[in-house]
Amino acid sequence: MAIKDWAKRKNRELQRKALEDRDTRSWQGGAYHRYFEGYTETKRTDERGKTRILRVYTGTVYRQDLPRKNRIWLRICYLILFFIMAGCVALAAYGQGGAGRALYVALPEVATLCLLAWMLYTLAVNYLFLPERMTVNDYRVSSLALRRYGKWLAVAFGLDFLATVIDYFLSPANAGLYRSLWMTLGAFTLGAALAMLMVRMETNLPYTQEESGEKAPEDGVPIENERSEGIFRRGK
Repeated sequence: MAIKDWAKRKNRELQRKALEDRDTRSWQGGAYHRYFEGYTETKRTDERGKTRILRVYTGTVYRQDLPRKNRIWLRICYLILFFIMAGCVALAAYGQGGAGRALYVALPEVATLCLLAWMLYTLAVNYLFLPERMTVNDYRVSSLALRRYGKWLAVAFGLDFLATVIDYFLSPANAGLYRSLWMTLGAFTLGAALAMLMVRMETNLPYTQEESGEKAPEDGVPIENERSEGIFRRGK
């Protein structure tokens, strides 16, 4: 009986471990490594026999090397720039009037709206309320993301400009539908300029890097992201 009880208990332990390993493999994908990059994790078993994962951030800490007041004004400035860019889209749509329905005009404008939405998400969720001491992922989803979306947004505004010019001169029927061609082109030009201004401002911000100061557990495993080196190099 003792041997049979031991076998049953051992079988349950092996089954539980197999389930834990399966769950770990399923959610420890690329997103997991990006989010927890810089952490060192270790497993601990509590008094109930349940395994828990403990994480300590031991990676690089990023700081915006600015006084608190300047950091606040910077975020206000970014919000103002964003809403002016959104206004540029509305102004361009008004200037187009009943024109601009061609597919080659509509697609860049849809892309512009999507990029504006992503930039708003980046600002509102990831940038405005950043902690003073940022993890690798904090820095990636705020500063690097803002620069990346800003560049793509400038390109999208440029494509809007080009598509509008093509539509005006190659489609005589549409030309008469524009309320103001110059208003539309001016709005797209201003939007592209403001997007690049935001990229320039963020690129020139002083960021300092320092050690986290946390001691890694002796049996801990550092979480690394193989793509980070290339991403951070392009983000500079």
